[in-house]
Amino acid sequence: GRIDGELEVRIGKVSGAFRSLGKVWNNRSILERTKVRVYEAAVLTILLYGSETWNTTKSQIHRLEVFHQACLRRIFRVKWYNRVSIEVILKRAGISGIQS
Repeated sequence: GRIDGELEVRIGKVSGAFRSLGKVWNNRSILERTKVRVYEAAVLTILLYGSETWNTTKSQIHRLEVFHQACLRRIFRVKWYNRVSIEVILKRAGISGIQS
């Protein structure tokens, strides 16, 4: 529906913002905690702006979670084959999942 299209557009825009910060994510001299703060301020706020008024389905929430997890894995340089659970990554970041 309408929200699905909006969600994909928003994820696309936020994905561009995330990629534009690639130098921050790749810079090993920047603390992980600082990277997470930048992520929260520059990426999550755009992604979730106005979300409290959305009537979301489980699949839409899942789509947001997948994007959120992919971003955190990129920030922490965790590859899929490392078999690190998202709970470990969220704890390391000191933040919660999208649904929380």
